[in-house]
Amino acid sequence: YKQLFNWLHEQRKKYKSTKTTQKLSEGQIAKLELLNINWDRKNTSFNKMYEEAKQYYEKHRTLLSVSRITNKPLANWIKDQRRKYALNKLTKEQIVCLEAIGMIWNVNDHRWNEMYIQALEYYKKYGNLSFPKERELQYKKLQTWIINNRRALYGKGTLKLTDNQIKKLQYIGLEMNLNNNEYLNYQLQFLKSLKEVLLKCKNEELLASENIYDGLVRKKQK
Repeated sequence: YKQLFNWLHEQRKKYKSTKTTQKLSEGQIAKLELLNINWDRKNTSFNKMYEEAKQYYEKHRTLLSVSRITNKPLANWIKDQRRKYALNKLTKEQIVCLEAIGMIWNVNDHRWNEMYIQALEYYKKYGNLSFPKERELQYKKLQTWIINNRRALYGKGTLKLTDNQIKKLQYIGLEMNLNNNEYLNYQLQFLKSLKEVLLKCKNEELLASENIYDGLVRKKQK
């Protein structure tokens, strides 16, 4: 059927063509539509998978729980829609339809915000982000999240924080511990970067800050 496939492909191209000389006549279009030709195969594929995603959402109220183990085609399709969204390859209509069934475009940001809400509630309740032994078991997941975000403030670990996320963390009192060697390393890293910038700028007045950097290096070496 390769020859037929190629011919149908050519008819679709002519149907969508803006050039008068290449367009199909009304009679040709009518004849093809009597055969139920699908003018937009890509959109049909989208609609088919969208209906499956919609049914899943109506049952589970989320698309985040779609598993590649239990439903690999749907999980891959949802992942592909996120990829296309990031590349601006979805139509406005497709975006609206997907958002109507709870599509989360950036899963990592969404999960970070969910944990931040928990941290905010904890902060409002206890006035700090400390976890005494009697609360460690109950808030184990939150405690791990706090630790990972504090490490991210030092530039450690795989988590990368945006400026907005850093401001949110500061709002609930998540700051670096000033009384440990980790923060000294952070200071050194920051001042080293600052020194490099100042050297490029050749600002002699500001270059005095390199004395701070050298002093910290000596302190760490001791």
